[in-house]
Amino acid sequence: MKILVVEDNPKHQRDVRTFLKTIPDVEPVFAWSLESAIENMAGVDGVLSDIFLPLMDARRGEEAQHPIGVTVLIIARERNIPCVLVTAGYHHGNKYQPVCEFQRSIGAPEIVDGVDGSMSEAEAETKNWPKGLGVLRGLIQNRRNE
Repeated sequence: MKILVVEDNPKHQRDVRTFLKTIPDVEPVFAWSLESAIENMAGVDGVLSDIFLPLMDARRGEEAQHPIGVTVLIIARERNIPCVLVTAGYHHGNKYQPVCEFQRSIGAPEIVDGVDGSMSEAEAETKNWPKGLGVLRGLIQNRRNE
């Protein structure tokens, strides 16, 4: 299974790389911006994407201020590629609630959170990559069964 992982944070990217090395049937392709995500989306079975990331590779290292991962989700859906958004935060926190509402309105899967609801404005040290991959596997399997 070939998946695109869109993540601009170097620590989270190291974490997901380390995790995916333990999964023998996954061939990851990595991107760190919308630009590189679009360039690498062809031929993948699914996408795991951060929510806040840069538009272009030249901005790597800048703090992303916009939920560009939503655009990754929309483009993946247009190309009939399952996509799951993974965050270090909580989907009902102030930063993520608008994204959560949008996803629900289009029938996309819930954001995979890094923290529980009792820490609604906190950010976790690591993202829940195993859960994100599990949700993505389910979407890919459903697509194959259709």
